[in-house]
Amino acid sequence: MALNNKALREQARLRIKGHWGILALILLASILPTLVFVFISEVFFPEMIILYAILSFMLSVITFPVVTLGFGHAMLRTWRGEKPTFYMLFRYCNQRDFPNAILVGTIYHSILSLLSIPQYINQIFTRDSVDSAILFWFSLVFLPISIWVTARLMLIPYMISAEPVDSLFSLFAESFRRMKGNVGSYIRLTIAVMWWRVLVAFLICIVLLIPVFIIEVALDADLLFGDGSIVGVSIVAIGILTFLIISPRAFLTLAGFANNHIASEKELRKAESKKAVSKQ
Repeated sequence: MALNNKALREQARLRIKGHWGILALILLASILPTLVFVFISEVFFPEMIILYAILSFMLSVITFPVVTLGFGHAMLRTWRGEKPTFYMLFRYCNQRDFPNAILVGTIYHSILSLLSIPQYINQIFTRDSVDSAILFWFSLVFLPISIWVTARLMLIPYMISAEPVDSLFSLFAESFRRMKGNVGSYIRLTIAVMWWRVLVAFLICIVLLIPVFIIEVALDADLLFGDGSIVGVSIVAIGILTFLIISPRAFLTLAGFANNHIASEKELRKAESKKAVSKQ
């Protein structure tokens, strides 16, 4: 039986008991490569937007088996009552599954990268001091489209974990089909479980920024985001790490949402099979 969003949040509260620490560790480990990359890029080549986009895409694909598939596998298995382990992150790093995982990651991030092109174009023109109001609004229009596409694809890591995959390409079509009519519910659930965690992380950043601003005024120096400065990037990183540490239950709730649609699909298939047998 599919659970509504309120029931999903309550079930996540019950199912995470005794697992918060390991799930927080899994979450931090899965996001660490991205955090390190962003930190390095902001410090050493902050103006090289095209290089950043290319390297970001390559990193996303290479880490996809761990960051997306392994993380989704750990969350779904925890939701289904298994004891989470750190090694669940590397479920798809074996010789048999890794090539297919890389292929899925390449397709997945190619789709998302195409939707990000207006954003990168806008950043390039803004950097070159060109009036980019039209490009800004154009990229803004693409934002809801990106959110919609990402939501329609959200079942992919959970489907790979839960079911035998007949065709890698059918994963995308299946995720799109099963999420039809459920995007609004998914977005509402995401906002409900994430908003106060984002707020806490934001407030921590603000608290850390206040003394830096005071020192900046006193020294008349750009400590936050000046050339070679790591202060601003470090504070943002602390905020992100805080968010991740307090968010395992939120991500477990989203895994429960995915399980709803995977399980309901299986139940539907079983019901259709029974009907077919009874007619015979």
